[in-house]
Amino acid sequence: MVHALNTLHEIWRVLQPSGHLLDLRPRHSKPTAEIVDAGEIHAAGVLNDRGWIEDDEAADSAIASVTDEGLYERLRSDSFRLAAYWDDPHEMKAYIEERWSNGENAIPPAVFKNALHLYATAGGNARVRVHLKMQIVLYRKTNHD
Repeated sequence: MVHALNTLHEIWRVLQPSGHLLDLRPRHSKPTAEIVDAGEIHAAGVLNDRGWIEDDEAADSAIASVTDEGLYERLRSDSFRLAAYWDDPHEMKAYIEERWSNGENAIPPAVFKNALHLYATAGGNARVRVHLKMQIVLYRKTNHD
């Protein structure tokens, strides 16, 4: 959380008066890996995004701290679903292992095996899809000194 607080303070420092901060990030939501082929959707299984819980809590705590300090005013918030696509299960696995905080443990072996099977039995245009729950919150810098 210390790193996030320092970053939020630095952002406040360099923002112009009444400048805006956009908090856009995925939230813990038990995403499902799917194989999509010719309009058909086949669920391969639920991915493990529990590693995001700690990240969510730390980010939420840091934002709460700087808003309590009066550095930012929360203007509005919303959430939406974002679909991420890959050409095959191996590409999905490589991306998740590199980019997710719990990447090595994010895809249960049974889910990956099922994704490989569904992909192999699908048509030639099959793709892998994961829906992520995204959070978007708009803040305005206050003229706090």
